[in-house]
Amino acid sequence: MSSGKSKVTFIRSLHSVRAPTYAMVFRMKQALALLCSLVGLLSAESIQTPGLQKQVEILRDRWGVPHIYASTVHDLFFAQGYITAKDRLFQIDLWRRIGTGKLAEVLGPAAIERDKLARSVGFHGDWNAEWSAYGPDARLIVTAFTDGINDYIRGLAGKLPAEFEISGYAPGLWVPEDCLSRVAGLTMTRNLSLEVAHAQDIRRLGLERALKFIRLEPAVPLEVPKGLDLSAISSDILATYRQTVGPVRLSTEQGSNNWVVDGTMTTTGRPILANDPHRPVQLPSLRKTVHLVGPGWNAIGSGEPGLPGIALGHNENVAFGFTIVGIDQQDLYVETVNPERAGEYRYRGAWKKFETERQKLTVKGRGVETIALRYTVHGPVIHEDPVHHRAFVLHWVGSEPGSAGYLAGINLARAKDWKEFRAAMSYYRVPSENLVYADTSGNIGWRWAASRPSARAGPGCCRCPARMAATNGRAIANPMSCRSNSIRRATTSRHRTTISFRRVTPSPWDTTAGLCRSAWGAFAKCWRWARNSALRTWSACSRTSPRFPPGAFSRF
Repeated sequence: MSSGKSKVTFIRSLHSVRAPTYAMVFRMKQALALLCSLVGLLSAESIQTPGLQKQVEILRDRWGVPHIYASTVHDLFFAQGYITAKDRLFQIDLWRRIGTGKLAEVLGPAAIERDKLARSVGFHGDWNAEWSAYGPDARLIVTAFTDGINDYIRGLAGKLPAEFEISGYAPGLWVPEDCLSRVAGLTMTRNLSLEVAHAQDIRRLGLERALKFIRLEPAVPLEVPKGLDLSAISSDILATYRQTVGPVRLSTEQGSNNWVVDGTMTTTGRPILANDPHRPVQLPSLRKTVHLVGPGWNAIGSGEPGLPGIALGHNENVAFGFTIVGIDQQDLYVETVNPERAGEYRYRGAWKKFETERQKLTVKGRGVETIALRYTVHGPVIHEDPVHHRAFVLHWVGSEPGSAGYLAGINLARAKDWKEFRAAMSYYRVPSENLVYADTSGNIGWRWAASRPSARAGPGCCRCPARMAATNGRAIANPMSCRSNSIRRATTSRHRTTISFRRVTPSPWDTTAGLCRSAWGAFAKCWRWARNSALRTWSACSRTSPRFPPGAFSRF
């Protein structure tokens, strides 16, 4: 691809392409193309588009993974958007509709409530602050990415892929803000359903008996807020929420794990990092693998197809991966609605008007309709109970700038060492993640990153079933204010780090290495499970390319 009538060259080779340094890229491209041509393994397709500044080359390895070589950052992500649309257009179009509340346009009235919630939880603040929260060049990268998607869509000239022909609709064009939707993060911040479940357990069993079955970290006193009728907390509150975040019909057990060991525990003398963020089984798969080579970039890995960059993988110096870390990032607020004026709710002893935003929603078979989104000082209204004069509000980290799920990966992928990696983590807010690290200098490390509440008001602290609107809400802390462990070097006595799904307790209950004491037992159990899984994996692979000497895992 190139400017004016710049072009992109797609090269399909039966051989995988190894990531070179950026200085070697263009010499190697020419040599590789010549070699593949001579042996008859190469077929190339040239496409001209006015959206590029210079020529871009995309090579596919034998697994179909695109390796993108560009001379500018703009062209690198324009090409990523273009090739992603070429490979996954139907998938990313659904992703965009789910995140931005535009499913009813193609599915009809059944998706209206889901669309309303997706729009309600979207960002509603200062967009300059939102963009800057992802890094200084985030807007440039995302804009180039969506321009590439749109260029491919326009190039179809009405010749739609089979999925769209069968479904009876055409893909929509993107705007950069589509990549900042909050539904992906909403899916991975799950505390709301726990708060409803706790309230229902207490109503059925009583507080004393329920506490025997409710796991609180840390073990703090739990009280029901005065004036709160627990019979008003029903599963209906979560009906639209659950529809918005899922479900996936074909799925397996979810619960990620990862580990990293230094060179003292490997036959090569170098670190090994393994990451298994297992999520639902889907076709196409949840993530897409890509190799990005351009100014400041030489990274390969996978990420959400609808986002630029990669979420996990490696560059020339650093490898990184993640699993979910259990931090309470959601609260359910129960607001009392004025029986005389349904447009008001009680706040600090007085009636306050709901903030109402009216939007246009296109509904298949019904045309354009007007929907109303309601908000209190605590967040969007996700359910209303007019009989009991209640409004249920989601207060969560997604309302803060910089909390679009996984987009912070564009900073992690460019880190050259631990210092830069830690700095890049300052952009990571949602989802909450355990991040493992290894580099070519032999260092390994672990740190968790997330936005989390810095303070809470009301009884029960971080596990109150529901909070009355009379409380003052909460502030969201910068993720780097979270306590976590420092780098693990090969010269220390700790030569490995293994992480499964774990919970981290926010201050004032921070303890050693950012992990609450009550989670150590669960951590040990998860480690044994991860060790046994890794042993089974090693056993299956040992006939071809063993990574560990026999008995290595017994030393952990």
